[in-house]
Amino acid sequence: MNYWPSLPCNLKECQGPLFDFISSLSINGSKTAKVNYEAGGWVAHQVSDIWAKTSPDRGEAVWALWPMGGAWLCTHLWEHYTYTLDKDFLKNKAYPLLEGCASFLLDWLIEGPGGYLETNPSTSPEHMFIAPDGNPASVSYSSTMDMAIIREVFSEIVSAAEVLGRTDDSIIGKVREAQPRLLPTKVARDGSIMEWVCK
Repeated sequence: MNYWPSLPCNLKECQGPLFDFISSLSINGSKTAKVNYEAGGWVAHQVSDIWAKTSPDRGEAVWALWPMGGAWLCTHLWEHYTYTLDKDFLKNKAYPLLEGCASFLLDWLIEGPGGYLETNPSTSPEHMFIAPDGNPASVSYSSTMDMAIIREVFSEIVSAAEVLGRTDDSIIGKVREAQPRLLPTKVARDGSIMEWVCK
């Protein structure tokens, strides 16, 4: 089925393969979610290849461990729908992928000390911070990047369900319950967004 009849040719040629690749990631990623995290849905880390590798990579955590890669890719699905308003694409391609992604994210989130839902462990790919002992570190919990992407995916699947008349789906109820409990974005005194959790 051609989901993009009204798109300029160059957009079809770029986005079509990307969405097919995300579909491949979702297949392999369901195994990674189950084996690595005992979670439902599907997950993909940020290092992949032509065979749709979804597991963490070998190497330092600063670049090898980030289970938000698939979730970040899913934001492109909703963006494509808002550009084309193609309900067939939303129903047949985007929504099932968002559903699997959201299912993993719900299982991945844990309740933190303040009652908020958080991610742990967490990295911000290729970014480091200075730990309390003065050494560089890259693994923390609830990086702002993690939380922002989760917030975006949750918002998008709820919006997609509204468009498709699927607001009674059980996943939507779970997402709506989780949304107000997500750890808020921390803002520094100078107004900048803080990437790392600070006590």
